[in-house]
Amino acid sequence: MPESVQAEGQWVWRNRLFLYKPGDVQKTGSATMTMTLRRPDGSGARGIDAIRLAEQLGVSIAELFAHNVAGTLFVAAHRDEPRYGGNAATTYRFRIGMMRAYRIFEEGMPPRSGMNNC
Repeated sequence: MPESVQAEGQWVWRNRLFLYKPGDVQKTGSATMTMTLRRPDGSGARGIDAIRLAEQLGVSIAELFAHNVAGTLFVAAHRDEPRYGGNAATTYRFRIGMMRAYRIFEEGMPPRSGMNNC
């Protein structure tokens, strides 16, 4: 992970997806903001909250990171139809043993009505 990242983390998938352990400031109760990074080539990389993913896969955070290093955290990605008004969506599937978890990232979301675009 780049030195600028203010969280413990690891690259997971093709340097486009990474795990990170949010600090206390980044925790927002039941919802977690997704961390993103700008790569040197200008493209973006998405972050996955390691705390929530570990819970869903039934492992500790340390075990999640260890599975990633060992190559036993399996990740697959595929394009999906957007569900919330975006113009594209990607679903990432994570698996350790028989446990699975999913994350969907939707791109090109229209601005919310009633919100000022400041």
